[in-house]
Amino acid sequence: MTVLQVPEFRHLAEAVYDVAIVGLGYVGLPTALSFHAAGARVVGIDIDPGRLAAIRDGGVDLLPSDQQRLREALEADSF
Repeated sequence: MTVLQVPEFRHLAEAVYDVAIVGLGYVGLPTALSFHAAGARVVGIDIDPGRLAAIRDGGVDLLPSDQQRLREALEADSF
């Protein structure tokens, strides 16, 4: 999974994604995980560096099934 803070997203012009999710809160993150599980290459963008760190560390409050999908997505090159 690629998670970016807003000022870091300049390099996106060189990357190829199918879906961009802006805002990785309680709606955006599960939505991003659903797109990834369906086979899309996903980039998530959020302004909160603390939220991004929590996502990268797997320390966000998600349903158990979404926790597993987050672990898988973070290991993939397409998320």
